[in-house]
Amino acid sequence: MEPQLSSFLTNISLPPLPNILALLLLLFILFLIINKRSSSSSSPSSSLLLPLPPSPPSLPIIGHLHLLSLPLHHSLSRLSSLHNNSPLLLLRLGSRLALLISSASAAEQCFTKHDLTFANRPTLPSSQRLSYNFTTLVAAPYSPHWRNLRRIATAELFSSSSLNYFSHVITEEVAFLIKQLSGGSGFRKVEVREKLDELALNVVMRMMVGRRCDEEEGRRFRWVVKEGFELVKESSVGDFLPVLRRVGNVGREKRMVRLEKEADELFEKAVEEMRRRRRRGEEGEERTIVGRLLDLQEEDREYYTDEIIKGVILVLPFN
Repeated sequence: MEPQLSSFLTNISLPPLPNILALLLLLFILFLIINKRSSSSSSPSSSLLLPLPPSPPSLPIIGHLHLLSLPLHHSLSRLSSLHNNSPLLLLRLGSRLALLISSASAAEQCFTKHDLTFANRPTLPSSQRLSYNFTTLVAAPYSPHWRNLRRIATAELFSSSSLNYFSHVITEEVAFLIKQLSGGSGFRKVEVREKLDELALNVVMRMMVGRRCDEEEGRRFRWVVKEGFELVKESSVGDFLPVLRRVGNVGREKRMVRLEKEADELFEKAVEEMRRRRRRGEEGEERTIVGRLLDLQEEDREYYTDEIIKGVILVLPFN
């Protein structure tokens, strides 16, 4: 959540100020009406609810967002100290609740005794496009689907035997890079980061479909990875204030749509290529990640759809 919030404070574009003020005034009036109704009506079961952690004074609509500043961990530490170093503070970030934990013992309880409660990741609307509607391993809620994806990742794709099988790919690609760098006569300038990116990309491609990237694929894959990391660092105003979802970060939404389309085309191409090779009997005995996923699809076509397969592939370039 931290990079999401820190980016929210710096990388956000809003509609014109008069529109915002008019909208906030309307929402403030609605907030007062709803708050008055909820305070006047008491539920019989409300006494059975556990008490909430202490919470700093908040503003209508935005909650505690105005109390956050960069660097984020400094402002969170200051909030804790202003409330007698309370081990738990409840923060309202727009429409979302967040728990600020400032105690090692409390953190230990959260990740041991209450680990299932904290197993889910926030389903931010801005992340929906790059997660095939929250069905990927890194975005899916804790559920049988997530447990099955984790089983596939640990047992089928990234087990010790699978990694050992693909170790020759890494060895061959490193040797190829060294040959490139040592070729020719005399000294020459080399962009090391570009070469290392190319190395990582070729390793991933050979693991996925059993071949290296061509120049066009390499360019597109590098753009997808770079743009993906850039967008993940940012956050949309609609993640915290849903009423501004359609009028907030329009430029970011356009970038997200383009990235989703580009990534989906690349992964679809990889799946279709492997499917054609299997039909022609050209796959051979070499194991590939996409090939193994297509094996699982033949066993259960209703569950292992192309979207699920592409979602599994999606996490590879970003890890």
